[in-house]
Amino acid sequence: MDYLIKNVEKYNVSKDYIQFCSNDKVNNCDLNVKYYKNNEFNKRINELCDELKVKLEINLSYDKEITKVNNLRNASVLILCKCFNITNVNALNNTTILYLDYNKKVNDVSMLYNIKKLSLWNCNKIKDIGMLRTLESLTITTKMYGLHLLKKLKILRIYSKLMKGSMLQEINKLKKINKDLIVDVMTRVYEN
Repeated sequence: MDYLIKNVEKYNVSKDYIQFCSNDKVNNCDLNVKYYKNNEFNKRINELCDELKVKLEINLSYDKEITKVNNLRNASVLILCKCFNITNVNALNNTTILYLDYNKKVNDVSMLYNIKKLSLWNCNKIKDIGMLRTLESLTITTKMYGLHLLKKLKILRIYSKLMKGSMLQEINKLKKINKDLIVDVMTRVYEN
């Protein structure tokens, strides 16, 4: 960020771009929405991030207007909690960290090939996560299949009521393959 500020003329950036790239999350809310809605701003931010080798983090939580995520595909980190109208996240195959908490419409995450950290808190339509072979951290509160296939998984945060039957069998299979797996069992899940 300091580099960008010192080279404002070189990169021909406005205050919006500098503020967008700053770590001031509170003031970036409007700019995150601008990134989503304004194609020119989106393109310029993507170019800057590429040129400066900066990872792009976008937080659009609680935005009920968001339906499509195609123009978010360059974000490394996406926080889309309580974005209730998103139905498809397949375009996000460059995203490495995704928070999709409380989404009730997405039913497939199998195309997220580069995902490392995924939070699916109260995402009850997603049933299979077995294709997410690069996944290292996962949070789930509903039953899902394919857990035993996630050999790179390091941290599993799971709701205690899921620790039975086939889910427990999948976790035990995974623990045999990956001895370093940390399983964090949560006792409370807050519904919304």
